Amino acid sequence: MKSLLSYIFLLVNILLAFHTFFEAQKFFYNISALIGMSFDMVNLTSKIFAIVFGLLTLGLIVFFESRYRKKEKPTEALRYFFVFSGFQLLLLAAFQAPFFFTLGYRMGSVELFKYLFKPILGSTLVFVSLKLHEHPHGQ
Repeated sequence: MKSLLSYIFLLVNILLAFHTFFEAQKFFYNISALIGMSFDMVNLTSKIFAIVFGLLTLGLIVFFESRYRKKEKPTEALRYFFVFSGFQLLLLAAFQAPFFFTLGYRMGSVELFKYLFKPILGSTLVFVSLKLHEHPHGQ
């Protein structure tokens, strides 16, 4: 990582990774409530889920750091940021879907906008990242 911009991109991706982790836990509790798990079973499986998904989150952070460290050009850092952030936003939208489709859509247009903004922005970031990969020098 040679530039301050890479550190900023990494920090944003780390914060999104932790936000994804907490949304995944909420997702687990929503699914548990929907299927009617007993309290003891929810307690046990939530701890296992937190450990497994926590390790996956740490692995994701290490992967982000290695990609940003190995970048050769400034446009690569931007491309990595777009693709990593885009996929994280899509994952956040997927984890928030059970809440939104069971209750959130009744909360009005602001809640609808907040939910739909994540997959739209995530898809746009991934698409722009693919375009940057096709034209690395801005041609």
